Amino acid sequence: MSAFIDAVRHHGDFDGDREARIAARVTLVAIGDRLDDADADALAESLPESFADAVTDVGSVDGADEALAARVATVAGLAESERGRADGYVDATLRALRDTVPGDVLVRVADALPDERARTLGVAD
Repeated sequence: MSAFIDAVRHHGDFDGDREARIAARVTLVAIGDRLDDADADALAESLPESFADAVTDVGSVDGADEALAARVATVAGLAESERGRADGYVDATLRALRDTVPGDVLVRVADALPDERARTLGVAD
C-alpha cells in the first residue's frame, strides 16, 4: 500500500482501499484535465506508478472548465444527487496530495485549480 492511498483513505474516512483508489483516480483525471503537459508530468512523477496515468493520459478534455467536483462526478459516473460524495473525493485526494507531493509540484497543481481548492492543497495566493 502506498502512503498516497493511505492518506486518501484517512482524509476521506473511507472504509476500504477500493473507494480510496476510486476517489483518487477520478479526482486525478479531473485535475489532469486542467494541467498542461509539463505540470501533469511533474505530478505524475510524484504519484505512485499506478496513478501516474490518471493525470497524463488525458483523452477528451470536454468538461475541463466544469467545477472540479462536478467533473469528478462526471468521471466517476455519479448521479447529481451524489454531488456531496464527489466533493468528498476531491477533498480527500487534495489533502492526500498535500501530504505526499513536494511543495513545488503542489504550487504547479494549485495554479490550475480554483482558489478554494488551492487552499486545500495548502497553497494560496
